Amino acid sequence: MDNQITKSDFKTPYTVSVKDKTPIDPTETFLNELIAEHQEKILRQILGFQLYNEMETDILEDIWVEFFAGKTYTENGVKYVYKGMKHILCRFVYFYWHEAKSNDLVPDGAVQIAYEQSMKVIPEYKMQAQYNTAIEFIQSDENYFPSVYHYLDTHLTGNDSHIWEFTPYDEGLNGMGI
Repeated sequence: MDNQITKSDFKTPYTVSVKDKTPIDPTETFLNELIAEHQEKILRQILGFQLYNEMETDILEDIWVEFFAGKTYTENGVKYVYKGMKHILCRFVYFYWHEAKSNDLVPDGAVQIAYEQSMKVIPEYKMQAQYNTAIEFIQSDENYFPSVYHYLDTHLTGNDSHIWEFTPYDEGLNGMGI
């Protein structure tokens, strides 16, 4: 599947430092590789293997276009504004971007980058906040919250052609000291 997000989707508060250069800058190539690597894992976690494979073959169906782009819908008289998966994928990739950029791999392991007269700061709090917010947008248990779970549950329930087995995420990164 093609990447569902690009560098232009990364906006505050989950921005990544990719230069606008032509030809494509190595940091943009790295970002695209990171998206491709994690997008599939994240979507398989949310959708399960069977529904993920179905989505991958029918990516242009309305339900999947809306799944990524978002949709306003009404359920039991309540209006929901579902923001779509793009901003959730951006939050996860933001986390993995900074995690990968926290050190550089070398043939004998990894080294931290040292700068003269400066110190590299890893935004651990921001990383954790974006990761946990992404999980909240997927499976919030707040009443009337337009989560991914709510969107899929209301749009796939009663539709025998779609089999969905939701696997919730763990509680997130609170206190894990990444």
